[in-house]
Amino acid sequence: MKRFTITMFSVLLCLAVLSCKTRSFSLKDDKLIDHTARHDDGKVQISQEPDGSFNISGKVSVTFNPSGGYDQNIWADGVTHTWIGKCTYQGYVFDSNAGSPLIFRVDKDNGYTYVGGKGTVTTPGGESTTLP
Repeated sequence: MKRFTITMFSVLLCLAVLSCKTRSFSLKDDKLIDHTARHDDGKVQISQEPDGSFNISGKVSVTFNPSGGYDQNIWADGVTHTWIGKCTYQGYVFDSNAGSPLIFRVDKDNGYTYVGGKGTVTTPGGESTTLP
């Protein structure tokens, strides 16, 4: 009986661990990563208006230019994006769950990488992936 209980406990523990694992998913497209920008640990939320314009809020580094201007880049390596609602960018459709929006991180080595949340991503070619 003890052996059965230990075996059953092991099976249940394995199932619990597997169900908690985040699904691995990334988009390998240079349109979603600026390889020329320096690393940034910024975090932004992105939503889209009916006219196609974007609302972007959050925090990213700002670089001041000698000419007096400045640059900020939400597509720099390391920046985390939370997609609010349904947004279309570079032909990709990010359709997030309202209670748990899709979160991606710009990763110069691994692509535009899924971090968490729920929703569907559709590629420019029409392939849809439901996450998680």
